[in-house]
Amino acid sequence: MKRRGTAWAAALLCLLLTAQMALLSGCRFSPVLEQIIYTAAEEPPPDPDAPENDNDEDHADKDEDLTSRDEDEESDTERDREETDPIQGEDENDESAPDTEQEDDSVNEGAAQGAGEGQGEQPQETEEMGSTQVPDVDPTGGEALRQVVDAYGQLVSVPEDVDTVAAVGGAAAMVEMLGGGGRLTAAPADFVENEFSALAFPDVAGGSVAALWSGDGSAGMGEESFRRLLELKPDVCFTLSEGFAFSDGQLAALAEAGIYPVTLPKLNNPGNIKTAVTLIGQVLGDRSAQGGTNAPAIAEDYCRWYDETIDLVDGRVDRFNYNDVDYSQDRYALRTDSYIDSETDAGYYTLYLSDWDAGAGYQVYSDSYVTLSGTGVAIAPSGYSTTPFSYYLSEAGVVNTAAAAADQFRLRHWYVDPLQSSTRIIEIAGTAGTVTDQVLTAIDEMGEEENTVTGQPTTVVTGTVSLGEERFPAVIVEDSGIKAALEADAAGRKLWTNYGPVASADGKVSGYGFSDEIGQVVSTTIRGDYEIYVVPAGVDSWSSGGAESVMAAMWAAAVYYGAFTQDELVDRVQEFYGQFYGCELSRDQALDILDGR
Repeated sequence: MKRRGTAWAAALLCLLLTAQMALLSGCRFSPVLEQIIYTAAEEPPPDPDAPENDNDEDHADKDEDLTSRDEDEESDTERDREETDPIQGEDENDESAPDTEQEDDSVNEGAAQGAGEGQGEQPQETEEMGSTQVPDVDPTGGEALRQVVDAYGQLVSVPEDVDTVAAVGGAAAMVEMLGGGGRLTAAPADFVENEFSALAFPDVAGGSVAALWSGDGSAGMGEESFRRLLELKPDVCFTLSEGFAFSDGQLAALAEAGIYPVTLPKLNNPGNIKTAVTLIGQVLGDRSAQGGTNAPAIAEDYCRWYDETIDLVDGRVDRFNYNDVDYSQDRYALRTDSYIDSETDAGYYTLYLSDWDAGAGYQVYSDSYVTLSGTGVAIAPSGYSTTPFSYYLSEAGVVNTAAAAADQFRLRHWYVDPLQSSTRIIEIAGTAGTVTDQVLTAIDEMGEEENTVTGQPTTVVTGTVSLGEERFPAVIVEDSGIKAALEADAAGRKLWTNYGPVASADGKVSGYGFSDEIGQVVSTTIRGDYEIYVVPAGVDSWSSGGAESVMAAMWAAAVYYGAFTQDELVDRVQEFYGQFYGCELSRDQALDILDGR
């Protein structure tokens, strides 16, 4: 009886644990409950559930709040993975990317960290589990297989000889960089149709890379394009953990066809970018004996070059992080703010604008008057959870104000409106509904945030340093179209105008802005003239996590501090394209990249 009672107790405990795990995998954090609000004058409140972070790996605590990979696989859809993006933080003293194939008795440092602390136990290494093992055999085709470690820290199978691959997002250029021409068969339209892709890569120019995804590939692949992919039958498909390049059904069809998906980490911080390059290199392998490339060796060279570029910037500009937020970490994956001591508290501020909603209408009004109205509103992405751009800016001594506000563990987009008024309602009507002056943006240094239109652009508010002042001299925009829209808006005396000082008709109120129809002041947070810089863009935009994006740190240090000359920037761009893309750029072509899209 005692033995039977013990067995029943063990079974009951197992059932309870299983139920608890199922609840964890199905629960979602409420954006409202997770919201962290703070102002420029105060530190963000500590998260009582978050582990301490002193930027010392020896003292790092596991975040038990993260869902394990095993739990994640129980999700009903592939999109459930968004809650557990396998993101690795970047240690400031790392000198190269970690290996992503396991070679000893410890879990792979790079990819396992990429899965995030607390992602569940990783499989222990054995002599049979590395890339030198006697390979398994693909039951669908009888070909030899080997195993590598993906972004989740899991062993996944790939063919021993990988001849052709498909890749989404920034991974497409990485494949060309590491594997040479002829190995990339399918990629997103953004990559295939890019003029610099055609310039750098002969197979793209020759039309042999099919554009099977729209945009960057994150929105998924249509069924007709998927049938075309199955016809091309690449050996491996590289996907990114934050996107949905394939549906669950398509993933099952890939497996049935003997096409192996390999998940790369989200390309949003230095560690993840270098891990992704290293993993792609290991999958592509060394083909130098057959006249091809040695992809793992090129990956090592790239990681070294990446770190050297950051070191160049560090040697000329002090790193600046508002409130000591460490922009090389990912708040979404860590479920906590991460901090690192700034080297200075006297850097510059900027605001990165990624889009322009030409269809959004706005008006400033009261019960009796419509003081100002028009269409076209700028959009700023929140946080630093999606790209490393805010990290590159901070290395260059510049803070992206939208990234300093808490992003509630997911990317949000905010309508940006410089106007404020205590006597008028300011309203923006966009595609999702209407937001009013209770949540509209002032493009000041930092501030609180609210979100009243779920999943759609809203805003970020208030602070102490304003656009047009010495420490906030410019905004950065994704392309020249947004720059032209801002300039036209300012010239039309709309939202982005530097109105200068103004006083009310009775002389009781003064500030910056304009006087309305009854002599009251409508205030603007713009305090002077400002510059508009366009992000450089080659094969990838430098605001993304593409292979060349690290040069954004040099560019920002140049335009804000004059820390690098134009010739130095041109030389660096030419060096990168020559060494890693095998493309000799002219000076004019390098300048075109620096001018942005």
